[in-house]
Amino acid sequence: MTASSEKQWVTVHAYNTSSGPVPVANVISNVSGNDNINEVLSADDGGFKEIAPGTKVEVEIEVVHYVDDSNLFVFFVDHRGGQWAKRVSDGRLYSPRKGRAVAGTRD
Repeated sequence: MTASSEKQWVTVHAYNTSSGPVPVANVISNVSGNDNINEVLSADDGGFKEIAPGTKVEVEIEVVHYVDDSNLFVFFVDHRGGQWAKRVSDGRLYSPRKGRAVAGTRD
């Protein structure tokens, strides 16, 4: 996480190591109380283009409160349609339901 003057930023780097595209990916976290992060990760900055195999994507997210990276998840759908939640801090995979429970976000 980086900070500049009054604004704080979380930078998330994603790399698709699979053999197929990732059609949907979001960075999700419960930040503080009822504040949440829910940002789209995409190969098209500001758009919704799938993330091709071998593609690296970076998104900077402005935040108001401190974000614990153990509570920051990337939720995504793989090229086979499987849904996953990956914790940013250690790369651990969860089912979406378990990922939301660990992250403290609502279904």
